[in-house]
Amino acid sequence: MSTISPPNTDVVWAQVEDGFYVGSRRGEFLGYVDVETETRHVVCNMYSQHVGEFTSLAEAMHALEAMNRSEEGAPDVA
Repeated sequence: MSTISPPNTDVVWAQVEDGFYVGSRRGEFLGYVDVETETRHVVCNMYSQHVGEFTSLAEAMHALEAMNRSEEGAPDVA
């Protein structure tokens, strides 16, 4: 398993197997990206519900991050 932490985001991405990435924030599971083909990246939310398809891994990750953006100024819940 490898971990990917893009700059300017608090989402941590882990590649748990070839072509399968899970996103989390402060230990909370946000969803995943399943790379089906080079140009088909399926995004599912934390409930494994399909929420979109994208042509690149970066677009797919960004979409899931945007869906789960933390509210600015909201207190951190431990």
